[in-house]
Amino acid sequence: MSEVEDGSPDVAEAPSDNIAAESAALVNPASEEAVTYCDLHPQAVAITQCQRCGENVCISCFRPAIGICQVCAAAPKGLSRKLSVLQMFTGACAGAFFAILVTGGVTTVAAVLYAKSQGIPTAEMLTVVTSLPLVILSVVLTAGSLIGASLLTPKLAKVSIKDALGFRSAPLICFIVAPIGILALGPTSDLLVRGMKHLLPNFTFGALDSLTSIATENSPFLLWPFIALAPGFGEEIFFRGLIQRAFGAGILAVTVSALTFSFFHMDPHHVAGVIPLGFYLAFLAARTGSLWVPVVAHTLNNTAALIGSQFVDLEVGIEADPPLWWAPVGWAIAAVVIVVIWKATTDRDKYGHLRPEPEEAITAF
Repeated sequence: MSEVEDGSPDVAEAPSDNIAAESAALVNPASEEAVTYCDLHPQAVAITQCQRCGENVCISCFRPAIGICQVCAAAPKGLSRKLSVLQMFTGACAGAFFAILVTGGVTTVAAVLYAKSQGIPTAEMLTVVTSLPLVILSVVLTAGSLIGASLLTPKLAKVSIKDALGFRSAPLICFIVAPIGILALGPTSDLLVRGMKHLLPNFTFGALDSLTSIATENSPFLLWPFIALAPGFGEEIFFRGLIQRAFGAGILAVTVSALTFSFFHMDPHHVAGVIPLGFYLAFLAARTGSLWVPVVAHTLNNTAALIGSQFVDLEVGIEADPPLWWAPVGWAIAAVVIVVIWKATTDRDKYGHLRPEPEEAITAF
């Protein structure tokens, strides 16, 4: 096997067919200590951690001469493949600061200046803030902040942007069924929002009502880039790319990603409705190892909500509050989708966090 100038192999070796046996030979069966398994080959026992990405690695994927795993060995020269939690936290704080405080400040100043120029009294300032031009300004600044922080953080940390954020391929079937799963969870989301409105009717900023009003009063073609596409990509690259992948692909990563995504929506009623969607999107990212799958699911979910608001406004027979039995039916559909995605990605050597690029897969966009 050839070596590059820095001593790292230019091509990762193929893992042994007897990974489990080789790794097990290094572990004392009588030991009572908890066994740690390889992050690249879950069936094999880990012998150490990669000095570059921090993943637990087994004997077949560890390169003792250079102290890193086979995946990092195949990475571009001088680049790591994973952000540390500290690096992620720094970038995430910067992104959240600009997305919330700076965007809020710019939007507020713009609203005040517009109100003064038009002679609008302070008591009616809320109508200015929730007007379409300022909502579009807010969405663009928020998405720009999230995307900018997500791209700059690995760049400054000298980490591969593609691997740090999950710009990689996934099985075609995942792109097809993932939107079905998130749409099936819609009634559950709606049920949680209705519950919050019933229990805490005044515990809200009115964000959902403002969005509904904007969606029903304007063309969906005009709104789609700002209501569906910008949040779908901006929020996913930040929460499923920057934040989640720094924690890996386990339960902790999924939970942190889902909860930060949910609370980012700020309005308590909106937060309640987003929680199940956040966990589903985090599962998609963790299981497929691809950022594109949750981006597609999130964007199509927002698109469906945007189109649905038009039909509700036209009173064509769609109930604004779906019946309760829709929720368990949605759970069943989502469960089927999860099983399909799970089976499509069972080969963890090809699909998953920091895995080599699969050959028989497609790359979205």
